Amino acid sequence: MHNAIIRRGSARTASVASVIAVALVAGCDGPAGTPQSLEATSTANATNHTASARLALDPGPAAQLRDSISGARFAAPRGLRLEAEHFDHDEPGQIKHSLTLAGPRGAALSVDIWSNPTRLPLARWFDRHLAFVRDGHAAVDWVPLTRHQVMGMLIERPRTPQAYGQRIALFALGARVIRVSCYDRDEPDALAAFEQVVGTFELEGQP
Repeated sequence: MHNAIIRRGSARTASVASVIAVALVAGCDGPAGTPQSLEATSTANATNHTASARLALDPGPAAQLRDSISGARFAAPRGLRLEAEHFDHDEPGQIKHSLTLAGPRGAALSVDIWSNPTRLPLARWFDRHLAFVRDGHAAVDWVPLTRHQVMGMLIERPRTPQAYGQRIALFALGARVIRVSCYDRDEPDALAAFEQVVGTFELEGQP
């Protein structure tokens, strides 16, 4: 399996530092054993794959994705486009990095990363900053998550007449809290991509 590594272009430090958009398509790798470097602003060769599922994902081997600014690294199905926003603050309750994985018909998953400099335990951090997610309809379980099997929260939000059902994974790695959200848990490709991202997720520099 070849790696597809996302590299960020020139930095712009503002409230939103940058947006990265890269299309991942089958056959984008270089010679065997050589990772293909994808430029952050290059979408000229983007193509859609034909499949029966709504996301139209490539059924081949997963792409290995890396965001060098946040340090996030994970596998995801080919055919998803990675977009990233980076914010120039470190407030514990405000998102520091926001990654989106989108298919031909729109966003399917998001990865949001917060700073947690005091390493507040996850349950207390959740109650302080994201308690609104656990409304009367949401189910919450504690389960092993990520490549390192750290204990985290798996939140199921049922479908309503106004919104798709969501599946959310929340976990802490070092001084960061990470939320991975599947926007439509009833869409098979989106849910499969969610499971792959969560199951392979790691932050560079964290054990």
